[in-house]
Amino acid sequence: SREENGSFVFPEPVATVSQLLPPRGDNPWTVLGSVFDPESSTSMAATWRSDDGRSWEREDLAPADGDVSESFAAAADNDDGRYAVGWSGDGALSDAAVWLQSGGEWDRLETPEMGGEHEQWAFDVAASGSGVVVAGGESVWGEVRARLWFSADGETWEAVDGGPGGPFDATGQESIRKIAAFGDGFVAVGSRNLDSEQDGIVWYSADGREWEQLSAPTL
Repeated sequence: SREENGSFVFPEPVATVSQLLPPRGDNPWTVLGSVFDPESSTSMAATWRSDDGRSWEREDLAPADGDVSESFAAAADNDDGRYAVGWSGDGALSDAAVWLQSGGEWDRLETPEMGGEHEQWAFDVAASGSGVVVAGGESVWGEVRARLWFSADGETWEAVDGGPGGPFDATGQESIRKIAAFGDGFVAVGSRNLDSEQDGIVWYSADGREWEQLSAPTL
């Protein structure tokens, strides 16, 4: 790459990887990410697959709109197939996005609850016996807050972060890092910056819908 007028210019496509998944069922080793095309100035969601972890084959996912960037950030498996999350769009026009891989094909799901007039994104996903939780964030007039969405069936989605003042936005200084599933429940971890101090936080949900911050003084 080279720098031009204070910004980087890439003469060739640039790959970004975000997660590595081990083999499961019919899926071999899989890397998720995106490929940026400098000619169109857009990104395409992409996967790299390998049967032995040595030789890799890339597959680009054609975006729903050729002029709109799409990117994979993370994925999780459940009985429905493999869910991937990320975002579609650029800057303030970005929306969080979810894809489902079934029978080897990726389909982007209709998730209007993850969009809106502000910038949204998704960066982690977990699936339990209760359903699927997507973790992400939202930027509103320069203020960033954590966002969570839940689906019991992979078709109907709802926001479950509690909104401003909820368990993920008690002070406006919280952020989520990762989310994991166990049994029917979920655990999310992140941090809070308050009065120039940063503390780790753990949130818990027994069903993916109702969340509470746990007491974790060691963090």
